[in-house]
Amino acid sequence: LVESIKSVYENLLTSTDYKHLSLKKYIEKLAYSIVSLSAKNITLNMQIEEIEVEEKVIFPMRVIINELITNAIK
Repeated sequence: LVESIKSVYENLLTSTDYKHLSLKKYIEKLAYSIVSLSAKNITLNMQIEEIEVEEKVIFPMRVIINELITNAIK
């Protein structure tokens, strides 16, 4: 969860539009971050459409996305 929050703030810092964030970039960063913490040998293959979402939408989604990725690794 800490990594997901960190990822949101990194997205905010690199975004030119602070009201909209790239959901694709967020999910990719979060997934690679979670996988890098895993001791398992995992290769990611993601096909994510480019979607811009409001920052207020991405904050509640971070918990769900984090859980989905973490559970998929288990």
